Amino acid sequence: MSDLHPVDYLLIGHVAVDLTPTGKQLGGTVSYAALTAKALGLRVGIVTSAGEDAPLHILNGLQIHNIPTGQSTVFENVKTDHGRKQTLHHCAAPIRFEHVPEIWRDAPIVHLAPIAQEVDDALAGRFPSSWVGVTPQGWMRAWDEKGSVFPKAWENSEQVLGQVGGVVMSVEDIARDLEHVEWMAH
Repeated sequence: MSDLHPVDYLLIGHVAVDLTPTGKQLGGTVSYAALTAKALGLRVGIVTSAGEDAPLHILNGLQIHNIPTGQSTVFENVKTDHGRKQTLHHCAAPIRFEHVPEIWRDAPIVHLAPIAQEVDDALAGRFPSSWVGVTPQGWMRAWDEKGSVFPKAWENSEQVLGQVGGVVMSVEDIARDLEHVEWMAH
């Protein structure tokens, strides 16, 4: 970790290996947000857990603190007439505050971006000198023994919302319940 440098934008969450009809590709909010922030000129750091199966070369030029794991988080997304059917084939190691390199704990922007309940939601209150944002989709998913993903209520949402500056989510994450969006905004 001694080769890490301060960052402007810290992302915490799993990168994913997405299985698509055309093959494997890198996925996860962390991946897309990191590449966008880099394109905007920010110094980006990622705390994740990914195995050798993840095509991390796509994130070249970004600082990555990777928690060792045997296999990455793997999702399969299949389009159906009723929307997307998602299957979780594997979930990498959980991410806790202790995994965040000390040099990154004062990053101006911290983005918590779980995709499979891997980020401890208590992290929302662990960065007092940072603006903290969340993409909570991974806290709003559960899966059965076969890996079939289904929506679930976001536990601790009130506590987390009281500690962050912003939330990015899709109306699909809340089954298009716009009243719920209004509740969260207040």
